[in-house]
Amino acid sequence: MTTLDQYTVSNTFGAIGRTGDTLSNVASGLDLSNGCPCPTVLRESQNLIISLCASQSNAIKGMEDVLSQAKALVWDGTAGEAFHTDVDGAIVIAQAAGNGATTTARFIESPEALL
Repeated sequence: MTTLDQYTVSNTFGAIGRTGDTLSNVASGLDLSNGCPCPTVLRESQNLIISLCASQSNAIKGMEDVLSQAKALVWDGTAGEAFHTDVDGAIVIAQAAGNGATTTARFIESPEALL
């Protein structure tokens, strides 16, 4: 898989290459003699975003597990109340981030993302 920062682009097809080294069009998946490289770059971008969303979802799941354990701690007094308030806030943020990752992945995989 390539990353977006690997491409240098100018107004000519011949200037599309990989920064830092020479990579043939065949090796990079780009067939410039048969048209635009955009579909290849689009698919790679979608795959990268989907992969990042999955990684974020996994990290958030782990964070939610830890936060639920923290919420179960018995701690009385002002400091305990402040702690539990912070944990509740972190849970809300984690849930919002998880929902964002799920929504982004669904959109990227949808036909609307290709418009």
